[in-house]
Amino acid sequence: MKNFIKENKRSIIIILILLILIIALTIFTNLKKNKNNLLINSYISRLDKENINLKNSPCDLNNILEYNNIPYFNLSNKVYDEINEEILTEFLLRTCYQGGFIDYEASINNNILSVALNISYDTDDDLAYLEYKTYNINIDTNTKISNEKILDIYNLDKNKVENIVLSKLMEYYDYEK
Repeated sequence: MKNFIKENKRSIIIILILLILIIALTIFTNLKKNKNNLLINSYISRLDKENINLKNSPCDLNNILEYNNIPYFNLSNKVYDEINEEILTEFLLRTCYQGGFIDYEASINNNILSVALNISYDTDDDLAYLEYKTYNINIDTNTKISNEKILDIYNLDKNKVENIVLSKLMEYYDYEK
């Protein structure tokens, strides 16, 4: 065994250095993800009873909040208050009256906080309807940014995005098939 170590000392050192680099990169990547999650959580959280006042509503608020993942901005200024109000009136009540479901995803890229809502609800003809709503906010200036402006920032247009999404869906379909 000693001969093996002596003969392969250089290779063993290289392997150990590579392992240390892989571990360091993994830790760094996880720290960056955690930092982004903490930053997102400082701006947005899941809606709870303390955030709303629907005392006169026929909604079962406990049930709605238990089965829905509804975003609520923790900051208070004109932009965040408007978005919170829109979510509360338009979408929360939709879940109450139309038996809908809301979920959201949030991310931060280049100081732009993006929140995508996935809303599903029943229509009058008993068909399920899916709707997506996005909010993009520049966290440096606390201003709303349109989806078109986001596309401009990344030099994209709707056709490019549709092609990217379609290719990803096709990859997923081929994978599942």
